[in-house]
Amino acid sequence: MASTEMGSLQVKYSMKLLSNATHRLIGVREVTRLIEGMHTTLESLREYKMYVPQVVLPAEKHCETAPPHGKVAIVFTDIHNSTSLWEADPLTMDQSLNMHNDIQRQLIEVHAGYEVKTMGDAFMIAFQTAIAALRFGRDVQLSLLDAEWPVALYDYTNTAPYVPKSIWNGLRVRMGMHIGQGSVERNPVNSRTDYKGPVVNKAARIESEALPGMIVVSKELYLALENSFAQLEVTVRSLGERLLKGIGPVELFYVTPHRLTDREKVFLDAINERAD
Repeated sequence: MASTEMGSLQVKYSMKLLSNATHRLIGVREVTRLIEGMHTTLESLREYKMYVPQVVLPAEKHCETAPPHGKVAIVFTDIHNSTSLWEADPLTMDQSLNMHNDIQRQLIEVHAGYEVKTMGDAFMIAFQTAIAALRFGRDVQLSLLDAEWPVALYDYTNTAPYVPKSIWNGLRVRMGMHIGQGSVERNPVNSRTDYKGPVVNKAARIESEALPGMIVVSKELYLALENSFAQLEVTVRSLGERLLKGIGPVELFYVTPHRLTDREKVFLDAINERAD
């Protein structure tokens, strides 16, 4: 019999004995012994990574990258116009979101990132270095462009591909990045490592300044990569000074992979419209 089935039967059997013991009022010592037996069974299941509720098993997978500490690069991503897409076609959006999540998670692993949490269709990710964070952002944008999205997704103007396809294809994702000293804590709900403090707050505010399909980075992250942009095959331009809620005025930059340079005209037009 499989270990999972054995463990399940052991728990059920212990529960039955506990119930019978209680009804027969056989005494505290035997009830205590049965409870200890149940705990032993659960610990055995945990050791073999069987399916035990999340409150027993930690959510962090043994194979994923360890959570970064000290100076960390925090990345926030968000799908543009997702609420409207869900309302218009839930089935297509569900399929598209699964594709989006798979792309993100594959590249988080490739670039040694740590998935902190998801909030709806938004991701919060931590990297130990600025260059890993930007490589991740670059590759996500390129992979989204190359993905074979559900045909029905193109029925909506906000996802319809331009001609040529070098500008948009499928879901458009905003990205914001910042680097700084991270304050680490354990999430009491899922037992995963979480981050808090100014580096997180600023990264989240920066993401809100990004246009669909745009990667926006703080000046701190820009300076950390100042001599690496050429090898990363990206173009960097100033987004100017932006007033971030609760933070104040900060200088931001947007990063465009060389393959996506056709987006720059779209970005510039939108930036000029904002200025007006």
